[in-house]
Amino acid sequence: MVVLHVQLLLGVALWALGERGMKAFADPDVMSNSMLRFFAVEHMVGMMVGILFGTLGHSLSKRASSDRMKFRKQAIWFTLALVVILVMIPWPFREGFEWVGWF
Repeated sequence: MVVLHVQLLLGVALWALGERGMKAFADPDVMSNSMLRFFAVEHMVGMMVGILFGTLGHSLSKRASSDRMKFRKQAIWFTLALVVILVMIPWPFREGFEWVGWF
């Protein structure tokens, strides 16, 4: 959990200070440009949802009455978190993100 929340703090700081984050809203075409919109809105919201799912999985599994329910809740919520996080990464093979590169 600590790693997820540290990543959230770093992401919010980069979003607030970076060129593709909050500063992108100075451009009036930010919502019509898919690249600007992805980094200014979609990426941030998607990652927050993924971290929320991970935190929910951790919290709900602690309150479970049996080990079976604990592991089931962890499996469901952590899988949802992983899927959302993986979908919101700007992978180089996604259309429009070829410039990102692997390194």
